[in-house]
Amino acid sequence: MNRIFLHPEHGVNPALDCCFWCGEATGVALLGRNNGDKAPHKVISSYEPCDACQAKFDSGVVLVEVTPHTNKTGLPWDKHGNVPTGRYMVVTPESMARMITDETLRARVLEHRKGMVPPELFERMLKDAIWSGAQIE
Repeated sequence: MNRIFLHPEHGVNPALDCCFWCGEATGVALLGRNNGDKAPHKVISSYEPCDACQAKFDSGVVLVEVTPHTNKTGLPWDKHGNVPTGRYMVVTPESMARMITDETLRARVLEHRKGMVPPELFERMLKDAIWSGAQIE
């Protein structure tokens, strides 16, 4: 049985649930009792993109910058210990073909339409994409 705990002073202790990727409000989170504290105004509860971000992601290949997890946000990380930084680029499949020379890796990224990239490589790819005139979002 699910229960909603009412905060003695703040009631259901609501906060705006926001998109991790763009920061726009996507709904309301009812936090209940929060160690006696008032809820923050905004929270991020998942990496799921909002509808607008999902539309961008669907328009090409998404490359997400990731770092080894520190879990300061409380959000989950992947099985390899990576956590998104919030920076990403959406590139065309044609640009992707020029950016990744390893055929096996390129095929996997194109098949899944997404890839995780460490910060150093993300910076290099971003600069290469800008200089090469690649279509990035």
